Amino acid sequence: MSVVTTTHNQEAYVHDAFDSFVAQQIDFPMEIIVADDASTDATPAIIQEYADRYPHLFRPILRPKNLGLNRNLVDALSRARGTYIALCEGDDYWIDPLKLSKQVAFLDRHPKTAVCFHPVRTIWEDGRVEDQDFPPVSWRDDLSLDALIRRNFIQTNSAVYRRLPHYRDIPADVMPLDHYLMVRHAFSGNIAMLPETMAVYRRHSQGMWNNQVVNPLKFWLLRGGGHAAMYDAMIDLAAGDPAREELIGGMADWVFSEIANVPGPEGRAAFLDSIAQHPRCAMLALQHRWANDPDRLLAKVESDPDDGPSVLRLAQHYFDRGDFSNARKWYVRRVEMGGDDEEVYYAMYRIAESMLNLGEPWPDVEDAYLRAWQFRPIRAEPLHAIAVRYRLEQRYKFAYLFAERAAKIPLPEEDRIFVSADIYGWRATDEQAVCASWIGRHAEAFTLCRRLLARPDLPEPDRQRIAANRDLLVPAMLEAAAPYPQAVVQSLATGEPEVSVSLVAGPDREATEQTINSFLNCCLDVSRVGRFVVLDTGLSTADRAKLRKRYGFLTFARRRPSDKRAAQLAVLRAQIDGRFWLHLGAGWRFFAPENFITRLTAVLDAEPQVFQVGINFDDAAKLTGTSAAERAVRRAPDAGRYLLTEAMASGPAMFDTERLDRAVGVRSSDPDPPAQPGRPAAGAGLRTASLDEVLCISGLCL
Repeated sequence: MSVVTTTHNQEAYVHDAFDSFVAQQIDFPMEIIVADDASTDATPAIIQEYADRYPHLFRPILRPKNLGLNRNLVDALSRARGTYIALCEGDDYWIDPLKLSKQVAFLDRHPKTAVCFHPVRTIWEDGRVEDQDFPPVSWRDDLSLDALIRRNFIQTNSAVYRRLPHYRDIPADVMPLDHYLMVRHAFSGNIAMLPETMAVYRRHSQGMWNNQVVNPLKFWLLRGGGHAAMYDAMIDLAAGDPAREELIGGMADWVFSEIANVPGPEGRAAFLDSIAQHPRCAMLALQHRWANDPDRLLAKVESDPDDGPSVLRLAQHYFDRGDFSNARKWYVRRVEMGGDDEEVYYAMYRIAESMLNLGEPWPDVEDAYLRAWQFRPIRAEPLHAIAVRYRLEQRYKFAYLFAERAAKIPLPEEDRIFVSADIYGWRATDEQAVCASWIGRHAEAFTLCRRLLARPDLPEPDRQRIAANRDLLVPAMLEAAAPYPQAVVQSLATGEPEVSVSLVAGPDREATEQTINSFLNCCLDVSRVGRFVVLDTGLSTADRAKLRKRYGFLTFARRRPSDKRAAQLAVLRAQIDGRFWLHLGAGWRFFAPENFITRLTAVLDAEPQVFQVGINFDDAAKLTGTSAAERAVRRAPDAGRYLLTEAMASGPAMFDTERLDRAVGVRSSDPDPPAQPGRPAAGAGLRTASLDEVLCISGLCL
């Protein structure tokens, strides 16, 4: 692994960057190439300090003369020796010590992937904009090379890519260089995004791209020529690929238009200079503009009636402008021409869309959608559109059938024309879940909602809507989890406790049985539990006997009913052997089928500083209709989504017993309680966590 970073007068920031490099937990060789471009502050001295401290890692390049960003970075890349290259500029940093390990492992498993990246947290140091994750969730539906050419959705310090044979042929005026590098690497393989946010990107007044936000006209005056150079260089990457050349031409047209919009003689000079410096790119931009002018398209179609792409572009032009009659006319013409299956399918689909917008009778519109799907059954958009219509008409059984079929169709990775990735990713499943709930398929709807909530690419408003939908299904799930689980009870046997489970039984035996039954019905990996301990705080002799008879695997411990909960935990702690202790509390009812043991232990394995993992998001005792926001969560193998928290949970939670004892600084035999639920999770450098949903509720809240 070669970590490549460039610096220039960044003494205030480079410590964070370098410390995050050194903190990486890896099992492969790594070099850190730091190319300083003749800084005049203390940056070179800081670089040398790290090189002296970590001579086996750091390879400093301290330039006596300023080369400029591009030449500095290209030279550093050319010196890299690793199979993989990770970039991070000197004013950014990483926040996950496993970042490189995760990305290298992914690339090793997926040899056809050329670029692996992840979201980053963008922070504005002057506070003018709220911190946010990049790329936006709405951009994550399309991670194709074409999408990357249109806009750079990969932040520099998130990328790891396979090193190319050479870099020195990159033109010196390409800007932004990182965008060009991502595209250059993506031409050699696939693009993949890991879901975790593992780096921070700083925006500040000294940042190179600050003017893009603060003063766009100044930005295009100073940087427009670099953008033209970037798309000019991309032409070489796309040589022999007319579709990609057309796409690059469209982007070049946009760049030259932005430069031309800069007023005054300076703007005109910049525009003319950009054309003179990059005539090939300017010509491609002009060709794109001419090719997409509606009058010219119409003239071209009339002179060459068999030009299928031009007919499709003309139809699309009318559709985008709301002229659905003309759009339908030209889409029909494109279907009649035959040829490229994708173009024909898309024209058929747009015929149905045009008919819908024109108010045609629904049976005719539905028939048009179905003809499009039957022509290309690997596409789900027509079925999804039909499902949406039937749902809006409250014809939920029909809507369910179409949504279910659409949700089974995988993303057509080979198709390139107007693929609605969100339909394949989650929208069709969302339709299926909503309709399933309306027709009484509550367990299916609940499962689908939870599957959707686990996705990293779900837009936040839809995430919270789906969480609320999920909670509407909980009464049915509570009912399903209530029966006595005879088969599970008979299968449980006491033994070496990999995991110990405890609960508190008060005077209400039925409430205790509800907790036990619902947990056994919902905990799909309950076989990993070796011991169940019940703290008796007021059961009658008869009730205690009934529990022993029904649940022969229970072990009982006694405590006075007046003891506070923290004291109860101290008594239970004395009964627990082994590392993992799951405490269910008193009177809780579970309703979500889940591998609770696997997820909770996976969080503790992934987070060495965490001593308690709460089951419920935000330590909720009742349904909240919410799910943790994607920007707040972490992920780890087998753990799913979880987040670090600031206080101990008072509801059901799992403890790492050794860390618990360290966190409170006492042993279970001491008279003071081992933990105070709800207090700040401070002590011995340890903290708490929770899962991302509400998965059980207190009987007091029913």
